[in-house]
Amino acid sequence: MENILLCINMMVLSVQDIMYKSLNVIILVILTITAVIYTAFNFNFSLPEIIAGICFVGALFGVSITFKCIGIGDVIVTFIVILIKGTVFAVFSFTMATLLLGIVNFIRLVKKKISVKSEIPFVPYLGICAMVTALCM
Repeated sequence: MENILLCINMMVLSVQDIMYKSLNVIILVILTITAVIYTAFNFNFSLPEIIAGICFVGALFGVSITFKCIGIGDVIVTFIVILIKGTVFAVFSFTMATLLLGIVNFIRLVKKKISVKSEIPFVPYLGICAMVTALCM
């Protein structure tokens, strides 16, 4: 059930991120509330995992505000993944998405398809890595 919820959330957000290079706040709020309700009825979180998830999201939020290399919407999407699948899953998916983003966009940069200043949607990479990780775990 959680994999289906994760896939639906990621597909909706990926399409929106690719089309508009931003995420609609209303859709983010709806998906976050859905994830919170799912987590509330699932009861599979421990207190250390919740604290670790809050620390990870807090660190991402700090990086988002300080360096502006990741958007706040991407931080919220990572929080949704933490709520649905757990902190370890989200950190692994986020790390793999960052690596995939780097490899793909390095190739695109070398081929001169994008410039260094181009905005790159992160949610599709996070969605792909989260779905692949869900299949492997």
